[in-house]
Amino acid sequence: MDDIERYGLHIVHVLEEADLPPFAYTVGLCHTFVQPEILVYGLPKTTAHNLLNHLADQLREGKKYAAGQIDDDLVEGYRVTFRIVPQPQYRTHLGWAAWFNERPDFPALQLIYPDRQGQWPWDEGASADFRHQQIVLADANSDGV
Repeated sequence: MDDIERYGLHIVHVLEEADLPPFAYTVGLCHTFVQPEILVYGLPKTTAHNLLNHLADQLREGKKYAAGQIDDDLVEGYRVTFRIVPQPQYRTHLGWAAWFNERPDFPALQLIYPDRQGQWPWDEGASADFRHQQIVLADANSDGV
């Protein structure tokens, strides 16, 4: 709560567990910026933290993010895109955001980045390891795999 009051968001880091790679997500973007909470998979903790903080800085400057949008300013040298996180995924992936937002229908997006060759996780040329590290929740079953 203190982070949200002071910085406009809190970032939750979830360690790798069973079949799920590590991920991080925001709590407070809906409240502070009237923007969806953001989740990102498969990045080291510091990288994910810095990326989500940079995204919040962009929101402070008036930038908006939406499902299907492609952005080339957020990560230098890479394009990123956003997909809706389906509500059945909230329990597994956005628990503290659900608690904070006090409603089951808050908006949430997954930030998706390409591999070093520019392949998205859904591209035929993307490696199986890259696909595993960046599960696309919009395409996953209700368990997130």
